Amino acid sequence: MKKLKVLWIVSFSVALLSTLAMILGVFLFPIGASVESGALIILGVVFVIHGVYGLLFYWIWFARTARRYKVARVIENENIYSAAEVAVRLKKNRDSVNRDIRYCIKKGYLKGLTFNGNYLKKEA
Repeated sequence: MKKLKVLWIVSFSVALLSTLAMILGVFLFPIGASVESGALIILGVVFVIHGVYGLLFYWIWFARTARRYKVARVIENENIYSAAEVAVRLKKNRDSVNRDIRYCIKKGYLKGLTFNGNYLKKEA
């Protein structure tokens, strides 16, 4: 689960920095034009284009990672091994919780567990 926590922090950092870069780009463009600096204009345009096309994807990546991190944290910290109980605990749809559990097991975030669709079991 430590890898998932690191991924959660990285995904938030990338999304936040991209947001700040886009805001900076909005200001760099007119500042570069006023001081007649082509480099600042180009940098501002690049930051704005990056924000327009990439920002949505970064925040979606963060949201998915945060959702999976919450599921893994409930399973590990509260020792809840029923998908239905995890869904009730997090107030989420059971199908999405099942997908998140399968994903976490497949990627190795929840080690030593198997999932049969309803319950998690510790491997022998």
